[in-house]
Amino acid sequence: MRNVAVDGNVSGAGTVVGALVGGVLGHQVGKGTGNDLATIGGAIAGGIVGNQMERGSVGQKMRTELTVQFPNGETRTMLIDNHAGYRVGDRIRVTTQNGQLVPMQ
Repeated sequence: MRNVAVDGNVSGAGTVVGALVGGVLGHQVGKGTGNDLATIGGAIAGGIVGNQMERGSVGQKMRTELTVQFPNGETRTMLIDNHAGYRVGDRIRVTTQNGQLVPMQ
């Protein structure tokens, strides 16, 4: 049993929203070809900023990596949200939920 840092899920919404906002703001600058370049540049910059903001808000989450040895000698490792008071050597019952192993006391 050990604590591990797990990256959060990034959906891509920050990139899309950032690109849209950047494109709209860039479109306010210049005329003709300059306007087109400002729109494209704003969309690219906005997408990069939006992606970084989303990654920063998701961050890392601490989880517990739990290795379980079954009576037949087989071992499996799983991530759980917290160790719920489990200690090395504890006997537990393991059930599945949505295809994921879930330790139960």
